[in-house]
Amino acid sequence: MSDTVTLNFSCPRCNGEVTWPEDAINETPIVCKTCDIQYGTHAELKALAMSKAKAHAEKMVKDAFKGLKGWKVT
Repeated sequence: MSDTVTLNFSCPRCNGEVTWPEDAINETPIVCKTCDIQYGTHAELKALAMSKAKAHAEKMVKDAFKGLKGWKVT
């Protein structure tokens, strides 16, 4: 099992490929390969991704318990 995560997404400006280098450090800029627009640093995008993932996971847990009597997820 690998603990390496590779993230790729499409640039909303040109639909080009934006990649997250495996060897990125916090100061590494994340840039579209096609139009060279910078989306932020590795640290900034990692924090944003973690925030969105946490919110999604919390919603899934709340939805799983929705409607069950005696359960309240806070």
